Amino acid sequence: MNTRKAFKQQVSRRGFLLSGATLGLGASLSLNSVFAGAESAVAATTVNSAVIKASAVYVNFQTRVASSYGVSKTIGTLVSGDGLMSPGGTNMMGPFLPFHAGDPATNTVPIGLEWHGSSVPKTLVSYTGDSIRYTGKTTASTQYLGGVRTQTGVVAPGQSVLLSFNADFVSLTGDPNASILVQLLRSDGTTLYQRAYNAQEEAGMRCIVRLVAPPGGTEKYRIVFMALAGSAAANQSATIDISNISVIAEPAVPRIGIRYAAPKYSRTTVPVKNLLVKPAVAAGEYYLLVRTDEFGWASESVMVSSTATQIDVKTVLGATADVTVRELLFIARSRWTSGWMSSLSPTAWTPLLFMNINNTAGQSRVESPNRIGRATGLVTTSSGPAPEDDNAYPLATLDAPPIESAAFDSNRLSYLSFTTDKGVYIGELPSEPVPSRSEIGFRKSVGFGQHVWTAFSVRAMTTLSDSSAARKALLMQFRYVRNKTGDSSQLGPDLAFEQLTNNRFVLHYRTDNGVPVLAGKSTPAGITTVELGPWPYVPGEWHRVVLHTVFSDTGGGYLGFWLDGTQIIDKPVAMGYRRNIAPKLRIGSYKFSDFPSQVEFQNIETGTRDLTSRITRPLPV
Repeated sequence: MNTRKAFKQQVSRRGFLLSGATLGLGASLSLNSVFAGAESAVAATTVNSAVIKASAVYVNFQTRVASSYGVSKTIGTLVSGDGLMSPGGTNMMGPFLPFHAGDPATNTVPIGLEWHGSSVPKTLVSYTGDSIRYTGKTTASTQYLGGVRTQTGVVAPGQSVLLSFNADFVSLTGDPNASILVQLLRSDGTTLYQRAYNAQEEAGMRCIVRLVAPPGGTEKYRIVFMALAGSAAANQSATIDISNISVIAEPAVPRIGIRYAAPKYSRTTVPVKNLLVKPAVAAGEYYLLVRTDEFGWASESVMVSSTATQIDVKTVLGATADVTVRELLFIARSRWTSGWMSSLSPTAWTPLLFMNINNTAGQSRVESPNRIGRATGLVTTSSGPAPEDDNAYPLATLDAPPIESAAFDSNRLSYLSFTTDKGVYIGELPSEPVPSRSEIGFRKSVGFGQHVWTAFSVRAMTTLSDSSAARKALLMQFRYVRNKTGDSSQLGPDLAFEQLTNNRFVLHYRTDNGVPVLAGKSTPAGITTVELGPWPYVPGEWHRVVLHTVFSDTGGGYLGFWLDGTQIIDKPVAMGYRRNIAPKLRIGSYKFSDFPSQVEFQNIETGTRDLTSRITRPLPV
């Protein structure tokens, strides 16, 4: 069974391999990072002529086309660099690469590696300087197919690394739901042991895994790649290919998110590479947009002074960004037309697997672009229930389908569209519709006392026309996490941005004033709710939200809220519940209405980085 072929067929059936017309403005899906060694399908051009003519700089590094305001130029007059960007970095696997001195005839793995999993048979099939292929077989009552590991330690105790590799199940016999695990191993038995790859869902993908080694001791951790069969039946087998392994010390997070720092493959050291834009433009605010092989479109706002002669792309995106730029746009904000980004982004998505794994037991497959909700929907899931503790994941996962997304990132989500169908009248009361939910949730709580900034653009495409003014759809909420014991409450969210009937937005924030309310629903006695708004909106028009929040479990807190650049509040307030864990962010449509709801988001950013600039300098939509 060739799982790569099966996965490609599965993807095609489910609607990812779409025509340019379907994607809008000539956008198409890149398969370069999806199928290692497969045919290239990177679109030559994804930008229409109207956007190109409005741009001071348009460069396509693939076709070598360049222009300024639609007039053809040579690339060298507009940019310096070939589109490859890297902060530089040493591959910690370098001492073992290239693989050498192995022997399939004697089942000897290359120097620097050794077999892992002594209880199961493993056979070396072949190896090159950059990859190793072996066959593993299960015995009775075990899922283990075995694997390979480094003979010596690579990762220091307490160190955080980004591990990049390509993986494929070349063949499978038995249960098709096999998976590859990444493990950090030490001779004292300390391990970090997690699934990182599933045969059918991520066949041929490049995987990026963030690993945090448990602290303590002086011995370094060895890196292990091991496979599991989908069930514990005996005599299941798989041939597994692991290639292009790169491990770097985790760098500082670039402005556009940790995945943009994912290491490119190199046997030893990746050289520093940069990209400079030479726009020769007037002073003012501009948008820099790049289409990357790895993650689709990313954008940032740039202020140009009268003396600026060039724009350092790495400075704009973040010094540790490590991406391959295929197309670049540099365009004055005044020349930007609302709706262009929406046309560039939807479904122009590259499904590159990314993990954020630490040493907490049971955490695996944190973010995985798989499990299609509908033909054009993307669902991200975790392999287990959401853990209700502060070791939970900081990445986004899906609560309910359908959802469409592009340029998915742990810090920024470039384009999301949520649809919830019509609700039905079966609730606690005859007049209460069952909520319909389609939203993403961030696994990690924000932390009590932590300054968190959140910014996004949102537009409600539909109107809630219920006769009851109480009907609504929550578009964004910071939701409390129940206590682990003694808590049967169903409290309203600590903070919620809501769509009301008759085309209105409203903001609510709540507190229990530091006294825990462990029972009741919504806003029982002991809960104080403050309402800001409502404000009218026009269906189909984009609105900008910026939030500065501090949640408290003792009756304190802080709230800054700006809507379309206008300050609504910016002062200390009582916000948050006395819980074991601070709330977690959810974005989407959580609808209490009889009417369908469709809402779209762009440029969702959340984290501790100050986003004051987004108030007056929003990202393009």
